Amino acid sequence: MALRKTGYVMVGLLLFANFGLPADISQARSSFADALNSEQIPWRHLSYTVENFLGKVTTDVRFEIGPAEEAAKLLIPVPRGCAFQTSGSAVFAITVQSVIDPLFGQNDNLKTQSWYNPQEATVLQRIRLRQGEEIWQKTYRFTPNGVWRLRKKPNDSPETKLPLEQWTNSEESFYPYALSSAECTHIVEPLILLCLVSAIDLESRNGPLTLCVFNKKQLHQVQIHKAGVQRLVVDYRQNLKQGEVRRKGEIEAVKYSFKTRSLAGKGKKPEPFSFLGLKGDFDVFVDKSSRIPVQVSGEIPGFGTVDIKLREVKP
Repeated sequence: MALRKTGYVMVGLLLFANFGLPADISQARSSFADALNSEQIPWRHLSYTVENFLGKVTTDVRFEIGPAEEAAKLLIPVPRGCAFQTSGSAVFAITVQSVIDPLFGQNDNLKTQSWYNPQEATVLQRIRLRQGEEIWQKTYRFTPNGVWRLRKKPNDSPETKLPLEQWTNSEESFYPYALSSAECTHIVEPLILLCLVSAIDLESRNGPLTLCVFNKKQLHQVQIHKAGVQRLVVDYRQNLKQGEVRRKGEIEAVKYSFKTRSLAGKGKKPEPFSFLGLKGDFDVFVDKSSRIPVQVSGEIPGFGTVDIKLREVKP
């Protein structure tokens, strides 16, 4: 998918601010539109790493926008119900690619990409591809009532060498939201969260920002609140028009705490929330002056509690 940068992608991001809020929707959108502009996401590509005695994890995050016509070709049909479709002339895509290199065992590669309509802030589709000890692709197609998932994987060892289009082991599933409109006015997915902390001003809010986020099989309530400002040591490269510079030293960072809770129905085991390989609650630290997310902290299974630090940023 050929993607290009554009300023009006922020039109969609403004709308995320009212997800899960009981306030009047039009009034909330208007107030955020007045407060934000296209310059409030100062990055398009972030690279993070975390390394300890158990191994190394590298994560690349990309934020791009491209023609809706091209994106529409990638959206899979659903066997029942009516899935969200592209609207307008463009969509924006968020891509996260992580490589887990443990001290012992096989490397694990996970690529996730999601597509959104900018105008309505509607999530259209998400694709997760895993290659490592497990090999599979999971496509999540979003509808007003739930998420339809198509899981594909190789049927045997010879199929692992074939293109994923030729994998023959497939399974279809549907995960209904089973929630009233009062509980969740909009549904998003995890990749958008890193964009939100760069775009939304939480300081002027009374209380946390509450979102409804579909993870793997369940909806989750995610609350974001500002947890203070602290000094943080950073060391990363920043690519500017005039060349590359190195940002090294102490900065003032705003800490945003993300509290997660599964909204699984009765009789269903709650799944842990996942974000950039972390499980459960996590924190994001944002440079107070540049609004760049410089660190993500939480727990990675097999690695323990970690600080995922920014190593490179591109505008």
